Amino acid sequence: MAVKVKAQLRCGRCGETPGLCAPVRVAAPPSVRCDHPTHTSADHDAAGEIVCPICSVPWRLSDDLLTVLLEEEIYRNADRCQRNGVVEVRCGY
Repeated sequence: MAVKVKAQLRCGRCGETPGLCAPVRVAAPPSVRCDHPTHTSADHDAAGEIVCPICSVPWRLSDDLLTVLLEEEIYRNADRCQRNGVVEVRCGY
């Protein structure tokens, strides 16, 4: 059974969840893709890092790494992700 969740990023420094849509790679499962009609996408700096819009800490996540983290979190906590409808990835350690 596929877990139907959306990705949510939480900053490891300030703890905020800025409501950004996770920029997952093309091959990511549709369950973690943004399907919002309007949304705020994650900004990238010149190095391609995602930057927290609240405290400006760089998260240093590529879309490939973020997708791997999402898939691992879904695998480890499938029941909680299914119940909450979201998989949360902490960024910016």
